[in-house]
Amino acid sequence: MTNDDDKIDLGHLRVLIADDNAFMRQILKTVLRGFGVKNTYEANDGTDAFSVMAAHQIDLCLMDIEMAPMNGLEFTRRLRRVIEPATSATKNLPVILVSSHARVEVIEKARSVGANSFVVKPVQPKALRTRIIKALGLG
Repeated sequence: MTNDDDKIDLGHLRVLIADDNAFMRQILKTVLRGFGVKNTYEANDGTDAFSVMAAHQIDLCLMDIEMAPMNGLEFTRRLRRVIEPATSATKNLPVILVSSHARVEVIEKARSVGANSFVVKPVQPKALRTRIIKALGLG
């Protein structure tokens, strides 16, 4: 992350955090607040995330890979399959998948379903900020 990245204002973002672990959601929310993000929404899994998205405009999704009944990979796959013009904004919604598994095959699977980026747990704030900026095309 460059010094210029530190100057990018993320306060306007509306971020959806989907993780089946409430403690992990709280950690991510705290990190985002440290970046100035004021508007966060939470979901327990991919199905819940779609419900949240139906009720709120979202700029970015942070999705755990391993959740049930719908995991982050399936959520991203379904999100990218949307083809109606009215939903093109959600089809192109930046998604950063989060996992404790950093194996090459997991990262490749995340890319293959259309994730914009991937971050490994435990999440390092600097790495997450860099990925958010890149996923949103801000830096």
